[in-house]
Amino acid sequence: GVTNMQDMFRQAKWSGGSIDVSSWDVSSVTGTGFNSFIRETIGLTAGIDTSGWQISSSLTDMGTFAYYSDLGGDIDFSHASCDLSGITSWNLAFQGTGLTGFKLHGSSSFAAVTTMTNMFYVGTVLIPTADYDALLLRLAATATNTGVTLGANASNYTLGGAVETARDTTLIAGRTWTINDAGGV
Repeated sequence: GVTNMQDMFRQAKWSGGSIDVSSWDVSSVTGTGFNSFIRETIGLTAGIDTSGWQISSSLTDMGTFAYYSDLGGDIDFSHASCDLSGITSWNLAFQGTGLTGFKLHGSSSFAAVTTMTNMFYVGTVLIPTADYDALLLRLAATATNTGVTLGANASNYTLGGAVETARDTTLIAGRTWTINDAGGV
């Protein structure tokens, strides 16, 4: 399979609205191989289907994956073999996009994460509360690094119960994270 997809569609102009890459074998992509994959693309307003991706634990950087692109719709990392555990940086991954969903598998791991600064940052990136809740729960369960910053400024989490505890007690108070989001609802 392919080992590097860095800059593959960077600054591309797309007329079809979406790309179905769900069947692509990306299991050999390593290191920074997804950096700027669809960065600054135009016309991907209906999204990119990543639902079949089996990401390897040797991938370390998702930074600027879709930075300031027209990407809309969902990013789907819910495949059981989609291993996010080796990714250290999600910095700027979806900043400035029109992303409307961020799907995770129930056992997704963020064990290696050290930066998520501006991951879902700038105005239009508003992932649903249920998706943001799932992210916060998976981070609290698997991300043990301290001092991480998560930028999700337009996203809300569910007040009361497990999600609020995960965010406020486990991540912010316990692991000294800085979380920039739109607050609880």
